[in-house]
Amino acid sequence: CKPAVISGMEQFNTIVLFGQLADLMEAEAICLEKGYRYQIEPVPTWLTAGCGMCLALQNVECPGLEVELRKHAMQYRVESRR
Repeated sequence: CKPAVISGMEQFNTIVLFGQLADLMEAEAICLEKGYRYQIEPVPTWLTAGCGMCLALQNVECPGLEVELRKHAMQYRVESRR
């Protein structure tokens, strides 16, 4: 499986931030397993995150991802894209 490629970042309107790169990588594995459309990108300048990268996805898929992140006891923060 590969990340879905969507033209234009406006469709990825939810950003999930992680404090550690290992958590981001684990979240990516969850997205691949569940078939969520996402992309990894630098954290926008108006936000901060420990690892400097974030997971961007469609807000309709965020609740499912959050359930999985909680199952794995991962620390994360969800923001809406401005």
